Order: sequence, then C-alpha cells, then structure tokens
Amino acid sequence: MAKKGKKISIVFEKDKEIKPSPVSGAWGGSSPDGLNLVVEFFLEYQTTPNYIDVNINETGKMDNKSEERISRGDITRKITSVSVMAPETAIVVGKWLTEKGNELLKAKK
Repeated sequence: MAKKGKKISIVFEKDKEIKPSPVSGAWGGSSPDGLNLVVEFFLEYQTTPNYIDVNINETGKMDNKSEERISRGDITRKITSVSVMAPETAIVVGKWLTEKGNELLKAKK
C-alpha cells in the first residue's frame, strides 16, 4: 500500500464486454461456502405471454376482446448481472449506493 501522505493515481478501465442494464431490484444471499455475498440484479416487467388465442369473428377479422393469454406468470424478473463480493465490500458498496441515491434525491427537489 502507499505510504501515508503520498498520492497515488487510480485509473478506471471498462471491460469491453460491459453493457449498461437497468435494475429494478436485487436478489441473493450467502454463497454456499458462507464466505461471500451473491447478488443477482434483475429487471422486473410484466410477463409477455407465451402465446395468445384470438377468435376470428364472422367477418374474418380478429376479435381482440376474446383474446386468451397463456403465460408462465404475471411478472418476470430477468437477471441482468450477478456480483459476488466479500461481506465487507457489500457493506461499503451499500453505503456508497445509499449516499449517491440520497444526493440525487436532494438534487431533484
């Protein structure tokens, strides 16, 4: 580590594979070995039906009022990324997120 009173320069580099993704929430818990926290960030949205059945009326047009949806559920939570971190890191990241979120909320007022 750097000596006290000295400056160091930190460079941020993005992995070329990183793509920003919206987050609605997170799910997770302890890793199986109990050493790390596993967090799955998800995007939540209304589930798109697997398919729909629509009746055809007497004029040969679709009757959308008769539509019957067949789906797997009401809400889909698509996992967009997974992070694994030490509990100490999780606490630091949680504090940072809270601080930055509060700053943005104050700026909105």
